Amino acid sequence: DAVYTAANSSDSYSLYVDASYKLTDRLEIGGGVRYFHDEQAQFLSVAEAGDFESVDPRGYVSFAVAPDVNIYASVSKGFRSGGFNGFGLPNYQPETLINYEIGAKGALNDGRFTFDVAAYKSDYSDMLRRGLVFIPATAAFVSLTSNIGSVEVQGFEAAFSWRATDNLTLRAT
Repeated sequence: DAVYTAANSSDSYSLYVDASYKLTDRLEIGGGVRYFHDEQAQFLSVAEAGDFESVDPRGYVSFAVAPDVNIYASVSKGFRSGGFNGFGLPNYQPETLINYEIGAKGALNDGRFTFDVAAYKSDYSDMLRRGLVFIPATAAFVSLTSNIGSVEVQGFEAAFSWRATDNLTLRAT
């Protein structure tokens, strides 16, 4: 009988600060920063440990076109820790991204119709991807996380809601 022993731990914390300032009754700017720290340890086939940390800023501007309608733009940085695969498979580095977004949110006709539309672009560095690989020595499939390089994602999303009556609301996303 084969004995399989595994142990892993992650001790992480983050601190986040955000502030905004109204330049006028209709124009607001804001920003923030997040500090993230993650200590990982793992034992699958060998013991491994590592520390991952990141400082991730964010900034935005919002303009009130009407009392219940805003347009906005934002830029933010994101981070996901690296880690260990075990079983002699290569470890993986942290993933980072810069996200750009522009959009509009609002409510019309006394809130009976609401909308939220946005276009975005996300630029990933060292993007993480998970998959399964077969390990002949154990005759089993194991999860493999790896860095696949730079990836650019662009998209558009929208959500609409119409309260047709007090008892009927239609939504589309």
